[in-house]
Amino acid sequence: MALLRAVDEWLVQTTAGLSWILVGDDVGEWVEGCARMELPCPAYFYTWHHHVKGDVETFLVSLANGSQVAPTSSVAVDVDVTLVHQQWAVLCPSQPPQTKLESVTSLDARNFLELLPAMKSPATRTQHELMKVVALKDWTMRHLLAGYLARGDITNGTTLDMTLAMLHDGELGCFEGTSTHTPVIVWLNGGPGASSMTGLLTEMGPYRINSDGSLSRHPHSWTALGHMLFFDQPVGTGYTSAKNESGYVNSQLEMAEQLHVALTAFFTLHPEYASNPVVVAGESYAGKYVPHIAHYIHDKNNQLDKSSVINLWGIAIGNGEMKPLLQTLSVPDYALALGLIDQEQFIQHRQSLDTCASLVQDGKLVEAFGVCQRTEDEIYRQAGNPFIYDIRQQGNAFSALTKTLSTYFNLPETREALNIPPHTLWTSIDGSAYGDDPAAPSIARHLLNDEMVDVPDAILETLMNHYHVLFYAGNMDGSSCNHLGVSRVVDQLHWDGADEYHTASRRPWTVDSVGGVGGLAKQSGNVAVVVITNSGHLVPTDQPEASLDMMRRFLTQGSFHEG
Repeated sequence: MALLRAVDEWLVQTTAGLSWILVGDDVGEWVEGCARMELPCPAYFYTWHHHVKGDVETFLVSLANGSQVAPTSSVAVDVDVTLVHQQWAVLCPSQPPQTKLESVTSLDARNFLELLPAMKSPATRTQHELMKVVALKDWTMRHLLAGYLARGDITNGTTLDMTLAMLHDGELGCFEGTSTHTPVIVWLNGGPGASSMTGLLTEMGPYRINSDGSLSRHPHSWTALGHMLFFDQPVGTGYTSAKNESGYVNSQLEMAEQLHVALTAFFTLHPEYASNPVVVAGESYAGKYVPHIAHYIHDKNNQLDKSSVINLWGIAIGNGEMKPLLQTLSVPDYALALGLIDQEQFIQHRQSLDTCASLVQDGKLVEAFGVCQRTEDEIYRQAGNPFIYDIRQQGNAFSALTKTLSTYFNLPETREALNIPPHTLWTSIDGSAYGDDPAAPSIARHLLNDEMVDVPDAILETLMNHYHVLFYAGNMDGSSCNHLGVSRVVDQLHWDGADEYHTASRRPWTVDSVGGVGGLAKQSGNVAVVVITNSGHLVPTDQPEASLDMMRRFLTQGSFHEG
């Protein structure tokens, strides 16, 4: 309780909050935990059950007994796929009493509003006053819990939030859905400023967004492997913002501190997941986020009693930026090998990057970043302007995708359904692309000095010595996050298993579901480095079946060289 009060104090002081989208096993445990910790009632609870049997009213009343929430009506049914709808009166002392939601009688999981949180009828509510239990006939996952829990002043749109989603597929395949062995995969997109809702709706989430804004079921979602939490972080990403400039992070340490608070609060509120193995995963600029938050967890775990630790199992980094200078030096090599530039151009670009290296050595990181960025741009200008994140394409393929997501998440009904304050803007940016532009969004400006800062060897080596680690990269990514640079980062590290890794062979990895080679893998002990063929920067988008197979092998510690 003291911990949660401390978290609450910190969030209020920084005008911070926590917005969340959850799919889990037991809505009752969450409600009871919320009451037990003396937290405000959450805004939304949604869950559906396949094969619900017995008296639903008894079930709902049992939830109410320990939750400060009482049902005003109930419907008990016994069918194969059950629709249960309730009107609830919120009795939390800190909130307006007797606020009711009009029941929804029919739902169809055709779009995100019906999926999360499936509320389309009018309702009078404040930030913490809505609770509702429903079942969706077209949804193959067993349970969904969705909502928005905010602290601080939300009346003027200045709340500093984190958005997360937890998705739990009832047919996990590798793991039992309610098992404490089921991994919790925390997903982080990069940028900085790229919303993890991009991952949710375009990469490994259970639904994919189409160009017209509709959703299609994604058959190769990573929710087939475990619970997933999608975090929008750091502040300035997605729906999040700060009241003033001091609310934005300026370093990876500040990012890790902020995210650790949210993770700790989540597992405290959700003790049923607290003992599950946690995998922190991400791509691109999250190649910095992932190791820093994982190492922060490692350090904190060593200071806490066993009951308070986060059960970190491993990390996975896709096309990650970890050592910017080293990886940028790989870009001319990559372009030359593919015939995009000739030898004379290669020499010219290496000379430019020597200048970048000198600036880094002199501590002039912003100047160095500018030189490195301009060199990358010139390489691909000379090559005819292929898309840097997927050289098979022309133009910026991410622009249309981001526009579709932005249109969707900025719809008034989307904000209302997710209980986001009106007029709150959802954004997703590639903060690195702004360079030193003084008009850049706040998150990009505050992390500008971090752009050329390496993830320290000691952090990566500690993680590789103690946890399971996967590095993967699509071979068509031409940015500094390309597969060549990723391999060079790993090759220069000195962890306990380095000698064994260096003598291991990189061999083709076959994906049975596609009937061919998914990529090339080098695996030794708890560390694997995988190159996915015919994929750009967003591996789960470009090669969904191969990426799912890759994660399955990683999470089960299976060999990449066996079927």
